[in-house]
Amino acid sequence: MNASLKFKFIGQNTFKLLQPIVKNQNILRYIKYLDKDDPLDKKLPDIDMRTDLITDGTIILTPFDKNVLAKEKIKIFFNPIDVDFGDGKNILNTTYYTIDIIMPTSKWKLSNGEFRAYMIAHEIAKEIDNKNIAGIGKVNIVGRAIQGKVTDTFSGLNFKIAVDSANKSVNKG
Repeated sequence: MNASLKFKFIGQNTFKLLQPIVKNQNILRYIKYLDKDDPLDKKLPDIDMRTDLITDGTIILTPFDKNVLAKEKIKIFFNPIDVDFGDGKNILNTTYYTIDIIMPTSKWKLSNGEFRAYMIAHEIAKEIDNKNIAGIGKVNIVGRAIQGKVTDTFSGLNFKIAVDSANKSVNKG
């Protein structure tokens, strides 16, 4: 008899997927230097790579919840939203994640004319898009990116990623 592993590794794969993102110095700078118009300015010190964006509440592993928004802080909601098992016979499945980058609207535009949320998304794309992430599989940004106003003081950018990964059963016979 084969035991299904269809849901077993969703959490572990989420953390594997986050590893290259949370170690990206530019993402750390865009998030932590919220009061700076040019967070990539070389005169600013690097952010300690031991900064844990999950523990400090910057990356939240649940669906979006506007009740956790704090004044003058960026929040990134990172959540698996859909798992496509196909016909159930294929060993690959596709897990879709949604990423919501939420920030104070007053911090949206940077002095160089770029938009902070899109620059964070760009850095995420550089780390994971069209890449094989060890222990997970092929990762792609899919669909569209949608920006919008979340509350009177917060705006956000939402996009989705698809991860193709193995979905093998193990023989328990």
